Amino acid sequence: MQHINLSNYKGSITDWTELNYINGGLADNLADISNIKVNDSCYNYLAKSANLIKLNDVAETTTNGITWKVENGLIYLNGTSTAQVNIWLSIPTIASGKTIAFKDFGDMLNYSINTIQAYLAKAPSNYGDRFALSNNGQFFSGTTSFDYPILQIYVGSGSTINNAVLKPMIVSGTTTPTAYEPYGALVIHQNAARLFGSTYASNIIVITNRPGLRCVVIQTDKNLVNNNDTVIVAKNNLGLTAISGTAQWATTQTNVFGCNDQGRILINFDQSLTDDEMIEKAKTLILDYQLLNPTTIVLKSVDLGTLDWTRRQDITAVNCFSTGALTDYKHSLDVQASCSKYNFVGTVTTYVSMNDKPNKSLALYVVTNNTNSALYVNDNDYETANDFKAAMNGVILLYEPKE
Repeated sequence: MQHINLSNYKGSITDWTELNYINGGLADNLADISNIKVNDSCYNYLAKSANLIKLNDVAETTTNGITWKVENGLIYLNGTSTAQVNIWLSIPTIASGKTIAFKDFGDMLNYSINTIQAYLAKAPSNYGDRFALSNNGQFFSGTTSFDYPILQIYVGSGSTINNAVLKPMIVSGTTTPTAYEPYGALVIHQNAARLFGSTYASNIIVITNRPGLRCVVIQTDKNLVNNNDTVIVAKNNLGLTAISGTAQWATTQTNVFGCNDQGRILINFDQSLTDDEMIEKAKTLILDYQLLNPTTIVLKSVDLGTLDWTRRQDITAVNCFSTGALTDYKHSLDVQASCSKYNFVGTVTTYVSMNDKPNKSLALYVVTNNTNSALYVNDNDYETANDFKAAMNGVILLYEPKE
């Protein structure tokens, strides 16, 4: 997962139609990326997951030789079947007459039609009028004829499965999804980025262009052109007109720029400027451009009022409340989180560390090679866990989930 800086988020989850509050960036040198728009359809925004499949956790069990479980929306299968295995899982009902598309982003395609298949079913053990989601390495789309509240996973008799993980996803419409999105997650759709000339200050020079104009060259590590040699940018802060890299070399125009696939930005400034003035001006460039390979980044959120809390009597420097109910955050020292009420102060390796954290702060417990989970909040406004829990209704924590 791409590292995410969420440190500046303060706001209501219901207001997130774009990333107005994520100002640290999703990658190097991105800032306030909600304002980066290449065209009406290519920009960065936050949306709820399109996945229609919500799976409840199921503890590990063995059916006809296949050991399986469901955890955090994923289905785990292992073993050799002694007979057919049918796993019936409740999902939010897919209504009759709904057009859907299915894809598994896990291991289903690694197995034949006789080994693993997926269906929608009208009821457990009802083999009639099912909707086939997969068949012989193909994923299906179509329109349902019945209400389907069940996802069926079929394993053929005599099949050997080696620690397969299924990541099923159903979306509305006929377009097959291209990236897995857990049910209920928040997804950053990143289609554009921002580049700062100051980042490449040591790689800016002035050269004599072919028509005799002096040209500023900024050497970056980004590919800013598509296959047609067209600069894929939306805007820049210097009022420069974008032209193709090839045309830029030949033009006598000023206040234009071009790029090439070697990461160079070539700018013809007003020729009355000195070389040093051109270089200083290039350092102030802010350039928004379309990503050649758009990405999606999955986040999750939780209402802190839905969690059960305890007051830590062993923390004496501040009133500290903890919960072990949040278990699916990324267990890494660089995990990112942001809360609409509290300042996220990072990770702690022991609850004792909360004595040293300020009032109105929040931390996640992370110890390398330890899967134990805990969320801590320091808040002197509350004395009891019940009062704290009641006050947390509507307080949202956004966090990186386990991969």
